[in-house]
Amino acid sequence: MLYSKDLILQSIEQYNKSNGNSSEKRRVSDWLHFEHHGKSGQVRANILKSYVNNAQPIHISTLISEYLSASVKPGTLNKIVKDNSQKDCFKHAKILNGGGSNSSSLRTFIKSAHNSIISGDAQYTKPYHNKLLEGNSVPPERMIDSGFVVFKNDLNKVKDLNSSAHTVTMYQHKSTNDMYFGKSLSDGSEQKINALSEILYSLIWQKFIGDRSSKSLIIMDDSNQIIGICSKGLNQFSELKTQLGKNGYPSKLGLLSIAVLSYLLVEDDLHTKNIGTFDYHGESVFGKIDHDYIVSKFDTHQSHFNNDFSLEVLISYLTTQDVNLLKIMLKSLRFSPGTKNSTILNIGHCLRGIGGGANTTLGRKATRDFYSNYVTIHNRTECEFLKNKIARFNISEMDKDYDKIIKFAGNHSIVGIDKINDIYFFIKSRILIVKNELSSAKHLM
Repeated sequence: MLYSKDLILQSIEQYNKSNGNSSEKRRVSDWLHFEHHGKSGQVRANILKSYVNNAQPIHISTLISEYLSASVKPGTLNKIVKDNSQKDCFKHAKILNGGGSNSSSLRTFIKSAHNSIISGDAQYTKPYHNKLLEGNSVPPERMIDSGFVVFKNDLNKVKDLNSSAHTVTMYQHKSTNDMYFGKSLSDGSEQKINALSEILYSLIWQKFIGDRSSKSLIIMDDSNQIIGICSKGLNQFSELKTQLGKNGYPSKLGLLSIAVLSYLLVEDDLHTKNIGTFDYHGESVFGKIDHDYIVSKFDTHQSHFNNDFSLEVLISYLTTQDVNLLKIMLKSLRFSPGTKNSTILNIGHCLRGIGGGANTTLGRKATRDFYSNYVTIHNRTECEFLKNKIARFNISEMDKDYDKIIKFAGNHSIVGIDKINDIYFFIKSRILIVKNELSSAKHLM
């Protein structure tokens, strides 16, 4: 098998970035997720990189297979670099066969890339220029002009779910068979304001990643009265929590871009049941559901939202692809694939799980696996996709959604729209700052 070296070299680069350069002062963030591998780990990575760089494709497969089993032969190295002395080949083979196999080791980074190549998943590292991750919503047949309303009479009730603080009802659309998950709303304005804020927030997510993000909609009766809010389900959605096992993270597209967007859009509830894979036009990709956290917590968590999500760090990450900066960002999120949850939060969720609730926390191993497994393969490609997406983002289209929401509130005599305005302009300001910085940087290149 002819063996592409690009992904292997990329995995070595990610290991070096994640563990720091031994000649530089290590950052505090390096200690958040990885042990100190010291000079020996850096030397081992650079020796392997040198041989991979010099190897013909026909020899790389043998080299990587031997490295993964800690059985590199001096003769294999001599075939790759014929000018090396026998003494150098023995010395380098001994170094390459050293090191561990824990979740943050060089061997684990290489294994992730190797498995992707031999399984065919390496195709997923191609640029995100296709429409797979940028699809437009296909609304139900009977949809009013606003684009965010579904009628109760078009839905068949399937069952009630009791997995949240409020009763959630599962519906199936009569004509499209799509699944919807709805909650009833009271007659007052406060719940309706929260519902419209959530819908606007979900529309912003869809502007970035299309139908990889579930769409929130108002439920109305045939008298045009607002009776609830629902979320359109993602086809064959499988929660990330159920997929984390001995093989680490699924190597499907989109998890990293969702995690970074969560930092930009201050989504502090990105837990393992709100992200997962689903079937999108025959392809399995990562998607996101549930958009109500920022709405429910905006009044009480404004200081946190304003102060703990540095746009300077985000911009630096998008322009440098530095994994250390990614760690800093994702560490800021209460939940995320790259966050080891606190002991207190872990205990609380374990107790909640005993009582039948959902345990959505992650431990240290899952956090390490995210970087050594998923980020190793997807960091460069997803970062480029997201950087270009933000730089080209159409603010005027987002403003149109805002205008529709405000008009809808007025038409239905919903008063007290301050929360809608506060959330919208807070998010819009963040997008504009990053967009302008990335656009300027691109212009200067």
